[in-house]
Amino acid sequence: MPEVMILGQYEEERKSTGEKIKYVVQTAPPEMAEEIVEHMTKFFLPREPMCSHRLLGDEVSTNSIRELWREAVLSGTTLIALQILDDQKTKLIGVNVTPISEKNPEEKTFEGEAFNEVLESLVDVAKQGDIFGKYNVDKYLTGYGLSVDSDYHGFNVGRRILECRRPLCAKLGISATGTVFTASSSQHIAKNVGFETLAEFVFDEYECNGKKTFAGLPGKMVMMGLKY
Repeated sequence: MPEVMILGQYEEERKSTGEKIKYVVQTAPPEMAEEIVEHMTKFFLPREPMCSHRLLGDEVSTNSIRELWREAVLSGTTLIALQILDDQKTKLIGVNVTPISEKNPEEKTFEGEAFNEVLESLVDVAKQGDIFGKYNVDKYLTGYGLSVDSDYHGFNVGRRILECRRPLCAKLGISATGTVFTASSSQHIAKNVGFETLAEFVFDEYECNGKKTFAGLPGKMVMMGLKY
């Protein structure tokens, strides 16, 4: 069973209300896998541009991305933020599904045309970002989605989770991280944390295998990386 690693402890104030909370960022224990998958389904899917554009209402594709998240969480490297409540109980308030990406991975197949088109596009953009070559690494910490409970926006949860990739990578013996960030909010946070742009495509103009999968979708997807 993967060891749980505590990577950061914070007390943050939401400027708009003055409310303060305490939370920790740590790796996710396997017994939280289903709770994490439910969190991502509730808070990530409706807000992430590519998924909301292609996956919503597609039960087969939704089940496939849930399977992908579940498998990644069980690998032991997913980051979560847990609020520390007054009775010392905790509440899940943020997730960054962060598996390790290696050269020449084992190919997996998933059901759902929409999910496979989204996944194919993400893989293509990541390849064009070429972290392996640009950072001269054989593996890096990647991301399958960053999400914060909507009731906890304003407490820097997303930023703290991204910052904690650094100590996680140090503990794992990994010297780089990279993700295709698809929402303007996560792109902004990643830039402020120190990520650099490695590849960038406007959704409406992007083509994969001759098909404009995200025609009409505003925004862009950006492969961003950080070498430690």
